[in-house]
Amino acid sequence: MRDLRAVIHGITTAVLCGVAVFSCSTISKAAGETYQTAVEAAYGDTFRGVYENYLAGSPLEAENPDGVDTPSGRLMLSRTDLSLEGTGGMDLELNRYYDSNEANLGHATVEYLDKLEIDTVWVKYRTQDKKELKILVNRALLSKHKKALKDLLVSYEVGEAHRNVEQDGEDAIETKTQRTKIVSREGHDVYGIASGWRYDLPWIETVTLAEEEGWGKNPAYLHYGSAGVIGIETNADAAAKTYAIQGLSGYSYEDLKLEDFKQTVDGISCTYLLRDKTGLRTYFNEDGVVVLQKDAHDNAITYTYTDAIHLAAITDSVGRKIVFHYEGDGDDKVLKTVTVQGKEAAGGVTKKTITYETEEKTYTPHHGDVLNGFVLTAATVDGSRETYTYRTVERLMNT
Repeated sequence: MRDLRAVIHGITTAVLCGVAVFSCSTISKAAGETYQTAVEAAYGDTFRGVYENYLAGSPLEAENPDGVDTPSGRLMLSRTDLSLEGTGGMDLELNRYYDSNEANLGHATVEYLDKLEIDTVWVKYRTQDKKELKILVNRALLSKHKKALKDLLVSYEVGEAHRNVEQDGEDAIETKTQRTKIVSREGHDVYGIASGWRYDLPWIETVTLAEEEGWGKNPAYLHYGSAGVIGIETNADAAAKTYAIQGLSGYSYEDLKLEDFKQTVDGISCTYLLRDKTGLRTYFNEDGVVVLQKDAHDNAITYTYTDAIHLAAITDSVGRKIVFHYEGDGDDKVLKTVTVQGKEAAGGVTKKTITYETEEKTYTPHHGDVLNGFVLTAATVDGSRETYTYRTVERLMNT
């Protein structure tokens, strides 16, 4: 990872490689995804693998991200907005991070269509090893997003029109089709501040299948903040129409344990429990967000929310209350300030305000409605103001 201090200057300006908008050929308010069928869910899982950061090691040993991963070009940036000394070592750090892979105005999902009438053309291009290949491209996308296609292929040549590709005697383009569709990120922006920026807290993403009437949510992924994503293994109980957590998929370390936990703790309704080797217990509600954390001595930090997935307030182990103040409603709702007031502790603070400045962005994808989002242009912490500028790019993706 490269040190970003070289590109931070002035009153501190960080040039970030985002915001991205999706262009594709082809919700719930909780921290999850709803698909019509299991086939759609499988396509969605394949699609997300293109840009998700799957964990290769233990998140407890991961360093705070700060730089560019040279092989992938992925940019990560981490900032600590608040650090409060707590009771018995149960401290609170409010960290936010930027991930260029998450800096999207829209959220990509999968849509099933009985028939998809499209006009396509062959696009021929040459690979780095001089091989000549060709791909089918939606004619409307080719017209609207030539620059994005050039960025993807460097150079290409538009060939003849092509519409029918037979598969098992049927037209595979017009029938038997899935396509990616871009929708608002409003229901997926867990702990979100602005495009690409969110607070560094774990959350559980669920998958719901509309065709399976009466079934609950299937906990599918553990997002361990900036450290990355781990898949969750579950077992389906057809009689009870529920999913039981079996463990973390492909995770060979012994330092984390995720389990079902449908109980009430300190008056708080909990659904999942994550334990780690330090004795920290992190409780999640049915929406998949953190509602309570306790250490081995039962010192506690509590979390409440607005709109299910955006922080409303945090009460630390001393009793200080950190309050999150928003402006606007719906898609126009944006975090403006965070305030701290409460009891004083050694090394702590009794009053503090963190301020965020944002700018609204809009985009209309080929398949989907107009998208609205915000980019973080500045943050003021402890009297120091850091500003951010962005380059907007388009990503061509397909399932």
